Amino acid sequence: MKTRHRAALAPLIAAAGLVLAPGAQAATLESPVPCVRSVPNAESFPLRATGFPPGAALSFLADGQAFASGRADALGSFDNSLAPFVAPPLNSFVQTVQVSADDGAGTVAGPIAVRMTQIAVDAPSRSNPASRVRFRVYGFANGQRVYLHVRRNGKTRKRVSMGRTAAPCGKLTKRMRFMPLRDYRLGTYLYAFSHSRRYRRDRTVFQAKVRISRTFSQATAAAAWD
Repeated sequence: MKTRHRAALAPLIAAAGLVLAPGAQAATLESPVPCVRSVPNAESFPLRATGFPPGAALSFLADGQAFASGRADALGSFDNSLAPFVAPPLNSFVQTVQVSADDGAGTVAGPIAVRMTQIAVDAPSRSNPASRVRFRVYGFANGQRVYLHVRRNGKTRKRVSMGRTAAPCGKLTKRMRFMPLRDYRLGTYLYAFSHSRRYRRDRTVFQAKVRISRTFSQATAAAAWD
């Protein structure tokens, strides 16, 4: 009975057009990184594809919208790991996009799910300086400790250890005072976030300006996250 069932399936599969020619291989697409860091105007989106016709012109789409193009090599493969694409724009700090590759002649790879993140720090845009708020870090290196350096007039006034980031997108959440300094003055401070225990400008991953001002009966802090 089992043999007859297998034999009966053969013409059905052939009629559906699902029989591959000997040696034929479906086109494939993959991202070599677990989470793509989206850096504005910088090349940060690597992809690898196989199974296309030699020299095929490829279009790459994210959620159905074309965002890059390339050409398969003589073996029908594509790899831009050394010269990644500029990532498509994100609508949130962390997002999963469906990516596919199409040669316009019937060969399509994907879609595959690719996780993306911005390199950013999110916190309230305005708060009482002494209030405890959530700082959310995105896109930093995985498994690394993040430090906040509170600076003013070219000097570090305080360093705060925020904890270690989680893979795959370098995310961290820390609840702490909006202004970590207990003794602060009105004016503008620089918040520099990095993996370096000591402040170094060239190792700053993200920074923002925080302005402390007074309104009627209390001080308020406004952040310009950039």
